[in-house]
Amino acid sequence: MGGEAIILNMKSGMYFGMHEVAALIWSLLEKPHTIGQIREAILREYDVDQETCEHDLTSFLQEMESAALIEIENGARA
Repeated sequence: MGGEAIILNMKSGMYFGMHEVAALIWSLLEKPHTIGQIREAILREYDVDQETCEHDLTSFLQEMESAALIEIENGARA
């Protein structure tokens, strides 16, 4: 799918379409990472400023946490 991904929440039956950057984040979440580690991976891969990256990453992670697709531990917010 050209770097894109689709996630199905089995509990709610909701589908989440993910563009290329979100698919990268999702693949990184297979193993525990800090937000800083994920941010750095995005900055290495894409031409985006740090502030925009951090804002969009935080929003995406909050959306995934709200949908009960991930858990964010306090120590992972660094």
